[in-house]
Amino acid sequence: MLKQKANERKEITYTLKNGLSKLVSPKDLEYLHNRQNCPEISSFNLKDTWRNKQRNWGHPLHSMASRSGSFPPSLADYFIQHFSNVGDLVLDPYSGKGTTPLQACLLDRTGFGIDVTPEAYILTSAKVSGIKHDEAVQYLKSIEYGISNTNIKDVPSDVKVFFSTKTLAQILVIRERLLEDLELNSNSINYTTGKLNHTITSKKEKLAAYWLGILIGIIHGSSIYSLSLPCSHSFSMAPNYTKNYAKKHGLKKPNRNVLECMIQRSKLLQSEPSPRVYGKAYIGKAESMPDSWVLQTKKNIHKQCLAF
Repeated sequence: MLKQKANERKEITYTLKNGLSKLVSPKDLEYLHNRQNCPEISSFNLKDTWRNKQRNWGHPLHSMASRSGSFPPSLADYFIQHFSNVGDLVLDPYSGKGTTPLQACLLDRTGFGIDVTPEAYILTSAKVSGIKHDEAVQYLKSIEYGISNTNIKDVPSDVKVFFSTKTLAQILVIRERLLEDLELNSNSINYTTGKLNHTITSKKEKLAAYWLGILIGIIHGSSIYSLSLPCSHSFSMAPNYTKNYAKKHGLKKPNRNVLECMIQRSKLLQSEPSPRVYGKAYIGKAESMPDSWVLQTKKNIHKQCLAF
């Protein structure tokens, strides 16, 4: 008789509760038997859970933009309240659209947001920098745009699918002016070389980041502020699909006053009181966050706590 190889897998057919069969190792068999004897509890039946909040619960700033892979503000609210105290520093090393940092600020903590993508960096900063609507509008109207001189001939055809000529010209020049004030360019962010070196510190930079965040949120969508062909989210669908769908359903590219759309959107997002505590956004990897930045933020936390 041949001896069984030492590394040969031994598996047993195990019948699950739903009648299906599964091959398992003897090592896991005891665990599966014990698991069957444990009561099953749905998170929907728990009394103390983040699911108790309504579907669209949260400060309007949370709805600044859609982003794949995001979670509801109620989830961040639950864990921040249960596992931190007022005045604490709450860090999200993959901040995305800034849900956790913003909710931390709303709960009188300081929200840190770190991400390697520029749109996440902008959105997080836009939400936690403490920019007020009136001062933001004053800044936006003070910029000289020169929209009438904008040339869109070099814009890729895949981009033109979504926007009217008038709207696209406004978007391009507004974005350019805001990026200039933010000083966000290839000298500070270069993914080819791995260089990610930019920090939003001045008031002008915070204002520019705030309006870029607003602009990101209305580039696509289906609201009266949205700038493109109607889309179900604030990020676009594939150009060819969009082109064919628009033709089939008779959709028209809207002509928008982009500045007015941005201002009205900001007014809606700030329809509730702003956070008393401000946060910070950082572009890069969490492990490369500079110590000096952490120390400076801790000093700011102390100052804000004294102000309460």
